[in-house]
Amino acid sequence: MGSSAEPSDGFKALTGAFLARFFESDITANTDDLKGSFFWLLAALAMPGLFIPWLMVFDWNLIGMIHGPIALREASRAEKAFYLGFAMIASGFLTTITWSSLLPDRRDTLILGALPVTPKTIVQAKLAALGGYILLVAVSMHAMAAFFFGSILATNSGGIFAVRGMLAHFAASCAA
Repeated sequence: MGSSAEPSDGFKALTGAFLARFFESDITANTDDLKGSFFWLLAALAMPGLFIPWLMVFDWNLIGMIHGPIALREASRAEKAFYLGFAMIASGFLTTITWSSLLPDRRDTLILGALPVTPKTIVQAKLAALGGYILLVAVSMHAMAAFFFGSILATNSGGIFAVRGMLAHFAASCAA
């Protein structure tokens, strides 16, 4: 039976290390400051998605009762466009913070060059870590906003309309 370490162990270890690198920055230089403040940053970035629907709930309910769901969809476009613009700006801001972690640097080449890991495994682990980071950011920023936008805009409609609205808002926010 060959070696005691499986090839997937190296992939898992590298993915975890690369994911941790997304929480490091040259600004904080080897401290855990950015790791703790990153989650507070995500919470702050999620706030507009929570407050916009609650600020508009009375207006949207009135429009929905008087003019119907089609008028409500048209009336809510400005707030949705604002939120999607905000999501794009926030994503750009997070990208500038983590951009240096995307490409291999000198530390990566010195450490990974000595390990018995194929370049294919390194690239796959880097892409998996990037996917995990994007998923973490997207879910933490947009899941609650999608729930509130979908449920408040579907107040006088059926449950299927609310679920469709939530999924559409989440998909649009993540794509933005």
